[in-house]
Amino acid sequence: MSMGYDNNSRGINKSEVRDPYVYSDFKLRNPQSQVDPVALNVQFMYGLLSINISPKKEDNTGDYINYDYEKKISIWLSYTHALILSQEMRRLIEVGNPSILKMVGVATKDDTLINFGYGTDYGTENFVLVIMKLNTDGGVQQSYCYEFPSDRYASIVNFDPSTKKYEKNVLPNIEVNGLLDVLETYSKSIHGAYAYANQYYNRFTDDAQYKMMSAVAAKLGVQNKSNYAKREGGFFNGGQQSGGGAALNGGTAGSSDKFQNRSLDDIEDEQYE
Repeated sequence: MSMGYDNNSRGINKSEVRDPYVYSDFKLRNPQSQVDPVALNVQFMYGLLSINISPKKEDNTGDYINYDYEKKISIWLSYTHALILSQEMRRLIEVGNPSILKMVGVATKDDTLINFGYGTDYGTENFVLVIMKLNTDGGVQQSYCYEFPSDRYASIVNFDPSTKKYEKNVLPNIEVNGLLDVLETYSKSIHGAYAYANQYYNRFTDDAQYKMMSAVAAKLGVQNKSNYAKREGGFFNGGQQSGGGAALNGGTAGSSDKFQNRSLDDIEDEQYE
């Protein structure tokens, strides 16, 4: 899995912070497809999920097959796009009848459409994933179709060492399920819940490292922005309830926690700058 930072751009919003990227190891290849001999790749950047389909190069020689990534077609999916696409893919598979539901997909603002469904219109009985670049009038400017193989993957069942006999159980939707896993894992992780949980459970280690770096910065004469500001209690936590007493949900009015997540104040300040 390749990962790093985008050094050639400051991101979509021209931020000073470099954007990380990850080229996923989830890669699908079907050079024998009679529809489109293409490769399907996935990458993550700018907080989005990119699905790319690239054609096979015509001058392939030998056993190794090369793909022309300069001619790829891409679609950038947001959290919502990925969630909708995965749910619609599962709905189509559950219906299981192309006469009722044949193709589902989502479109992005740049007139790019991604469709998943039965490949009968493309000359195959297998599932297909199609990415199309559309003109302003709805005409297709560029299109590639990835055909999911239905007989490539199998498990070994009831192997008998004495007779060397066994059976194969063909698993037709391994690649489809893999794509669903990518879509759903991305949509579950990009909203920040996993990232917050990691930061929360590492908060004591992070705090110790922050204090150590602050001490080093102080010795070097480097200015270190204060990350904590005392916050006044609200109505329910300000000790103003009738009868006085402790503030609601912990602590006495006006007291502060012993540990402060140092990134919380910075994040809130950035949101309103």
